[in-house]
Amino acid sequence: MRFLPLCLLLLSAAPAALAAPAAEPPEPPGVGDAAPDFALPDADGVTHSLAELRGAPAVINFWASWCGPCLSELPRLEEARATLQERGVAFVLINLDRQRGPALGALKRFDQQMLSLFDPRGQAAAVWAPPAMPTTWVLGADGRVLEVLTGALDDEAMAALVDRLRALPSGPAP
Repeated sequence: MRFLPLCLLLLSAAPAALAAPAAEPPEPPGVGDAAPDFALPDADGVTHSLAELRGAPAVINFWASWCGPCLSELPRLEEARATLQERGVAFVLINLDRQRGPALGALKRFDQQMLSLFDPRGQAAAVWAPPAMPTTWVLGADGRVLEVLTGALDDEAMAALVDRLRALPSGPAP
């Protein structure tokens, strides 16, 4: 009987707790926004940051090995990287797999030469908040978002992106 007041108190608070609004998910960086920095390791454990890329246009792609559209896009991204290499456009893949093995297998299978970073705990993903898989951000040399592209880019969309990137002032050649 002495627990009855405590139970009543807890029950009376339950509707208010259930009605409390959930925390809003973060908004992904949009056109004109400064891209949030990240510090993530590559396959060798070397940490890279977005700040290292300032001064050159950049393409940042969030992907996962379990994502079919992500895998279908990898060869097109690599072709775009090779095409734009002399213009100094940086291409960065950020993998969201919890284990590196499947991602490393996909990178090898598709002969990827891009800087590939790993975000198994979702630190960068929590800030960038990709709305779909894959999501690609195109950044100007000043680190501001020029475009946000959700979903896999087909051949036509990738060719159009390459044309738009060619029109940007070039960065330092790698």
